[in-house]
Amino acid sequence: MNSRAWLGSVLLGLALLAPALASAAAPRVALIVPGPLDDEAAMVEARLRAELLVSGFEVLTVSRTDPIDQADLAQIAQESNSSAAVAIIRSDRWLGAEVWLARSRGGGAVLHQVRPEPVSRDAPAIVAIRAAEILRASAIDLREPAPPSSAPIAASSASAAPPSSAAPPSLSAAPTPIPPPSALAPSPAPPLADRGPAPASDSHPSVFALTAALSALGGPGGVPGGFGPTLALSWSFAQAWSMELRGTGPVASTVPFNAGTVDVDQELFALDVRLDIDASERLTPFVLAGAGADRTGVRGRTTPPRQALRDSAWSAIALVETGLRWRASPRWSVRTGVGAFYAASRPVIAVDDQVLAHAGRPGFHGMLGLELGW
Repeated sequence: MNSRAWLGSVLLGLALLAPALASAAAPRVALIVPGPLDDEAAMVEARLRAELLVSGFEVLTVSRTDPIDQADLAQIAQESNSSAAVAIIRSDRWLGAEVWLARSRGGGAVLHQVRPEPVSRDAPAIVAIRAAEILRASAIDLREPAPPSSAPIAASSASAAPPSSAAPPSLSAAPTPIPPPSALAPSPAPPLADRGPAPASDSHPSVFALTAALSALGGPGGVPGGFGPTLALSWSFAQAWSMELRGTGPVASTVPFNAGTVDVDQELFALDVRLDIDASERLTPFVLAGAGADRTGVRGRTTPPRQALRDSAWSAIALVETGLRWRASPRWSVRTGVGAFYAASRPVIAVDDQVLAHAGRPGFHGMLGLELGW
């Protein structure tokens, strides 16, 4: 065989072996997605897959409909011959992930909790990048053989979340998973559903919402109830907690008397603190309390020789409300609520020293509208 033929045979052999060598060198990652996929989880899966493929990983997608715990992550990784497993975790308001890594140096495994992100347009990309960074940092270790299945699992969140005394957020309302076998996890991490509220970190982007609704105001005292518009702007400063600035009115009604009528219009302005209670993926009950001001304006309609006058009065108020939000899509929700308010100084409507009506002690309000979040 001449040198040219020998060189050609060597090059051909290398070309045939290259894909197998590359596949053997690339660590495999099992990407576990909740089924069926919603928009946010699908975006995380697509972005994370792209990040890992570019970084030289082999990606295997596994769909699971039941809750996932760390023992499940270890089992899926071992059954698929993967060096790591990533589970995408989603709730009504938060999006996150968990990363299980097999460690060859010293044996064992580690569970990273990727810091969750409030559901928004940018959340899938942020969560995917955080998970990919954890896997890239462990790439050298992952390229070595995985440890035996009897190696213990160590839970870790140091590289996945900023230093904080608060526990990771509750991302799932699923039942508490079955504790993992002692052979896999002598000291298991707490189930995902029991991890408490999200840390109030300044690194979380603000979540805003705008509500437009039809409201009703009324109460005892002689002022008839009426309807008017409500606009509210809220900011979610921590998981389940929001501040809200709202304005309602004008709400018009009419009070009759023996020589004419009095047109009444009311406006209500308040700053509230709201607590959302996650009941399911779509239904979110809430309670709120706040303080603000109520304006009551009057305009008389009478016959001569009486003269019609206009007047208004302002009162400080305190209010409480309870209600329900139904999430129709990731951004749109239907919101309803009922509550009561109390005026510090009671507005009184009088003609010729004759008291016709009073308002605000107490007053009642209700609303039904749409909420747009971003």
